[in-house]
Amino acid sequence: MKILVINCAYKTRLMAIAGDKIKTIDADPAEKNNDALLEKIEKLLNSLKLKLKDLDAVAICIGPGSFTGLRASLSLLKGIFKAYKINLITFTSFDEFEYNANDYVVIEGFSNFVYTCFNGRIECKEIAEAESEALKCNGKIIFQTEALKNNFNCTGIIGAKRTAELIKEKFEKNSFDDIEMVEPLYARLSQAEIEREKKINGENKKSN
Repeated sequence: MKILVINCAYKTRLMAIAGDKIKTIDADPAEKNNDALLEKIEKLLNSLKLKLKDLDAVAICIGPGSFTGLRASLSLLKGIFKAYKINLITFTSFDEFEYNANDYVVIEGFSNFVYTCFNGRIECKEIAEAESEALKCNGKIIFQTEALKNNFNCTGIIGAKRTAELIKEKFEKNSFDDIEMVEPLYARLSQAEIEREKKINGENKKSN
């Protein structure tokens, strides 16, 4: 089992799994272009005496998270799949955590917004709205980071990541995806789309 894991949803983290050996490397947030990512990947694989052609699978986080990071990682992934025949595993930013359907999971968003997962629904909400909803849940409130938890006026726990275990389980179950069908999970409009909607709504109001 030789798997490369790419996660650019937040801080860029790369992981290589070779049997029982697991190595990770974090990249600078600015290093989200394909050349920088590929250099980091090669460095990581070299530490386990592996090359891209040796891999059994590549796993990638599809979001939600940084628009730039998700686009860059998917672009790189498509380049890898053009050159090599490798199995693909996808996972969301929430899949890394152990939680039940009635738990309320909160991960970093942008500005005063966060991403939430509750009863199978992944949404983008303002912190105040998420806090109100979290207090109504019957399960645990799980936060991605301590800093995020401190922004909420409610009791919760910091989620324990299980990335390697998750990827191994998916590989063993042959839970593979089609590269042609993979799309980023943005869970919200981009800033450009938001501005465009505001402009359209403003023009509509003027015309009325």
